[in-house]
Amino acid sequence: MALDTSNGAYEQLFDTSAPENSDTYYEGYVEMKNFIKWSKYWCVLKKKNLHFFKDVNTQIKENYVGFFPLDGVTNIELKGKSNEWQMIKKSRKIILKTQNSHLRDTWLESFKKSLKGEAPVANSYILPGSGPVSPVKRQPSLPPQCSPPSSPPPSSPSHGQNLSRRKSSTGSVRYPDLPQIQTETDLNDRVQQIADNAEMTAADIKIQEQLMTSDKSWYQPSLRREDVSEILEKENNGVFIVRDYIEVSSSRNMGYVISLKDNAGGIRHHKIEKTPDGNLHIKGHEGKRFDALHNLLRFFIVSQRKTINLQPPTTRRK
Repeated sequence: MALDTSNGAYEQLFDTSAPENSDTYYEGYVEMKNFIKWSKYWCVLKKKNLHFFKDVNTQIKENYVGFFPLDGVTNIELKGKSNEWQMIKKSRKIILKTQNSHLRDTWLESFKKSLKGEAPVANSYILPGSGPVSPVKRQPSLPPQCSPPSSPPPSSPSHGQNLSRRKSSTGSVRYPDLPQIQTETDLNDRVQQIADNAEMTAADIKIQEQLMTSDKSWYQPSLRREDVSEILEKENNGVFIVRDYIEVSSSRNMGYVISLKDNAGGIRHHKIEKTPDGNLHIKGHEGKRFDALHNLLRFFIVSQRKTINLQPPTTRRK
């Protein structure tokens, strides 16, 4: 195999002292040719190394296969019309392919940036492929008696439920029932209070109302990362899903993860962490805190509007 398995490579990949995505160019599924057989891997292009995992669960060390260093690559060649390309480094060669030419070209552009030493982001937090987050002016303030509904509480595994045993096939995934808004009158009052804020645009109000009134198909607490990825692969670009974030080593609930399909057709996963005082923030963007999940999502959707139109799934899957 053309991959390196140097000691410490996995630990360096997950250097917790650096902001998440600060040196990550791209990630997604790629197939690699081993002699005459193709094998599918989840790949992360970080700094000048392309890291390979058995699946999307990159937090599990046993899933780590190795990495291919881009330093010293002398040639990158396309191979016909099959979305394949090869990278040549001295006597070594690696052959890769993607599902379509658009994903292939996105990977090649990311390799180019990495080899040139260009920074993958302008700020410490970014949604890869869509540009850095630009904060909105300020969060709307609501009177105490009209406070927005609280975030759906993260659910913990119970009654022997084991995350690792959940089926990953989209045909077998059943979306759970979700918390409901108290009453239609309360909801209309809250939306009106938001509408009265002069710094919110009509589009912002529409997003807020959609997050509060929909069947909340965007919140699927019990799905695994690979389940969400399989669902989003069949959705339109811009569709997102939020799930609970369960720490594998301790089974503790650490917050949420927002997963979305970007304009390149890739799947992105970004953590939403809980603060000791009960607020929420996007990891790598700790300066912006929110008192409720739907308020954080509104900010995230609005801040990405210039590069991608984020939207929840239109219907709940059964």
